[in-house]
Amino acid sequence: MSRFDFLTRYVIDENDIEEVGERVFYLDRTIAQSTINILYAPAGTGKTWMSFALSGALMDCGLEVIYLDNDNGIHLLKDRGWDRFLNRYAGRMHYVNADMLDDAESDMKKIMHDLKANAEGSFYRNVAVVYDSLQFFLNGGMYDENKIRNFNAMCKRIRKSGGTVIVLNHSTKNGLTMKGGGSLIDSADEVWHLRAVHSDLNEKHFIMTPEKKRNGTEEAGYTIDIKTMKMTPLDPIVASMGDEEREFVKKILELINNEELAQGVLLKSVGSHGADKTRIGWLEKHEGRCWSSAKKGKLRLYKKISTGVTDVQT
Repeated sequence: MSRFDFLTRYVIDENDIEEVGERVFYLDRTIAQSTINILYAPAGTGKTWMSFALSGALMDCGLEVIYLDNDNGIHLLKDRGWDRFLNRYAGRMHYVNADMLDDAESDMKKIMHDLKANAEGSFYRNVAVVYDSLQFFLNGGMYDENKIRNFNAMCKRIRKSGGTVIVLNHSTKNGLTMKGGGSLIDSADEVWHLRAVHSDLNEKHFIMTPEKKRNGTEEAGYTIDIKTMKMTPLDPIVASMGDEEREFVKKILELINNEELAQGVLLKSVGSHGADKTRIGWLEKHEGRCWSSAKKGKLRLYKKISTGVTDVQT
């Protein structure tokens, strides 16, 4: 007889832990099974682009996705071609848009209540739940610890029943700090800082940096194909580009948009010269990605290729 017999039915042992099994990463060292993830960035960074692409990647791994969207108008889906994305994953992505609800606030509350009520056993195994974005689901109480606590309790119930949670959030004005009370960070398994490297007509490029590394997560870069929403590892060449190099690539692409031009002409047009090793190095670095070149006589002529970086933004 132990004086702690009253704890017997609560205490876990080695067998209980063994039954849980090894942690599974759906994406290499980023989103893991049965975790709560907060993804934050300034407005306009592209959080929803990333969350849709993440959803697609998770569904390609065999998951179903419940996506609660209160940030994006229904017309935006058509504008960005996301309707095709939803059609492709029909039956696997359960997408709810607040614009299509009779009473967005009360209907979303009912959905959240039902999500929590169903979080029993392994109900959410192989399911990801996405909240876009947090401010609405906290009803404006970004620093209200009671509201945060209730939201966290729901997320933890989903996690306990096997689900993976992704919450989109905004940053403060400096773009480096997440909005919200301190318990938001404490309760999440991982907080991700999302940074847009740049965008072009065909692709968007992002870097996700973990701030807790609780589950062995690592920084990862991804490229999203705008037409297909498919996500691939970020090209190291793109990731390495600074603002000056990006502007150089943009100018060169504008110059060779409709004609072949010699290396000397290109360098002179961007205020450089034939002895500029840095810009010659950039021409060589982006050979095969942004342009191709061929020697004709004494000249090396450059022409644009269709898979290059266009409309580069800083």
